[in-house]
Amino acid sequence: MPTTTKFTEAKITEENFSSTVLETAVGETTTVPSSPQQKNWTILGERENKWRNEWGYQAYFCSFTGHSRGVAILLNNKFKVTVHKEYKHKEGNYLILDMTIHEYRITLAGIYGPNNDNPSFFSEVQEVISNIQNSSIIMAGDWNVVQDYEIDTLNYKTKNNVKAHTKLIEIKNSLDLVDVWRANNPDKKRYTWRGPEHKQSRLDYFLISTDFESLVNKSDIDISYRSDHSPVFSQFKIL
Repeated sequence: MPTTTKFTEAKITEENFSSTVLETAVGETTTVPSSPQQKNWTILGERENKWRNEWGYQAYFCSFTGHSRGVAILLNNKFKVTVHKEYKHKEGNYLILDMTIHEYRITLAGIYGPNNDNPSFFSEVQEVISNIQNSSIIMAGDWNVVQDYEIDTLNYKTKNNVKAHTKLIEIKNSLDLVDVWRANNPDKKRYTWRGPEHKQSRLDYFLISTDFESLVNKSDIDISYRSDHSPVFSQFKIL
């Protein structure tokens, strides 16, 4: 069975050149669902090693099983990057790095939010990030919860994941985060997920600390290819 991956990409550029530095990839894998769990973990490790070798530089993975969800963060070798510590969710829903890029100490988090109304997951993410105590934060991924039901959904009959939504807004306020795409497109209606009955919503996005907001060159939603999700990306410039 094929592996399905949804990509969220962050690019950081310098004045003299531009290159991809941080890429987070979040997605579900659907490999060998009939295998025992131990075999799944073996295949999972082999696949991660293959991806790491193909990427050719630092790559970090957090996966649940060989046929379930996972998050990856890939680092480019054209910048000086030091990863101090990584934090992994036990069921493969988040991967958080405490890292330094040049003189910037940041927290980089890849998120794959639960499909159910699970505010405790977001509470755990908040606790981990708060304990790291970095003021600069970049969080990105498929959150599986919208921030604004009016502008971020289409053809929904009811509001989904209401408790998780409330917790997410609390986290944004507590950690001083901004939705970088929405900040630049306050009234625009675009969606990153398409589902049954013509439902659409913006489930994939970046939340960044306000001290990074002035460093954003571009943030956009890209065209989907063979997926029900559209990739999103943000580009940052560090001088």
